[in-house]
Amino acid sequence: MDQEVFKANFFIAIILPIIITVVILGVYFIADNAPYWVLSLLIIPVIFAVAGHKTKLIVEKGVLRYEKVFGGEEVSLNKVSQIVIREVETIVERSPNSINNTQKSGLNINVNQANQERRVEKIVYLLDGSGRTIFSFPANLVGFRDRRRFEEAVITVNPNIEVF
Repeated sequence: MDQEVFKANFFIAIILPIIITVVILGVYFIADNAPYWVLSLLIIPVIFAVAGHKTKLIVEKGVLRYEKVFGGEEVSLNKVSQIVIREVETIVERSPNSINNTQKSGLNINVNQANQERRVEKIVYLLDGSGRTIFSFPANLVGFRDRRRFEEAVITVNPNIEVF
């Protein structure tokens, strides 16, 4: 079987760093007295581009490998019985200076609820025969158009895997 590679969204890996670079350079050259340290902000699009290119999912020779900027994980697809996508909901505290955190005198507002934000992320879990998670990765690596190709690559290695 050939190597199948799944990468993050093209917009995040290529377009967003270009937009950030153009904005930083535009601010630097349009502003008359812009300090030189403004150019050090160009490290931000470089980080986005490197992370976008290094983060990928590879199916090759019976192994599913998730590579990140620093490290990665791999598992033999013969150990996997299910691959499922789940939505994980987390509650994140907003900064205390948030606009929604204004409190008028005389009113009792529950600050804790106003200071919390709900986030939902889609995560792909690789489960073994007993239902335990072997490892997980963000679902955006296998985009909607690539799901069929991902499913075929995994089932080619192990036809007993239930995908999604």
